Amino acid sequence: SISFNYLGRLDAPLPSSAPFSLAEEPRGFDRHPQNPRSHPLLFSAAVFSDVLRLELSFSSLHFQPHTNQALLDAFSSAFSSILAVQPGDLDLAPSDFPDVELSEEDLGNILDEIGEPP
Repeated sequence: SISFNYLGRLDAPLPSSAPFSLAEEPRGFDRHPQNPRSHPLLFSAAVFSDVLRLELSFSSLHFQPHTNQALLDAFSSAFSSILAVQPGDLDLAPSDFPDVELSEEDLGNILDEIGEPP
């Protein structure tokens, strides 16, 4: 089984009066090596300085490091392909959204409102 943990945006500025700040040092282990894992594969993701960072931790009893590197490479490639899609590249139809009643006009209005990315 796989666990996905999105931690959100972690680079928002904290007020100077905040009782803590992000450390510059490496964070160390997430869990003690003798504690059992909840999942053999754990993806953790967070946004720092407008960059999505993805980390994979795994059980060496179940997976070899080269297998996990291949998985990360495939994930990175797929994610890059998704990010390369521009709104104008999409050929969307109301039938692409079966959970809502949407007309062609409604969809056009939504896409106009979203606009092109900066």
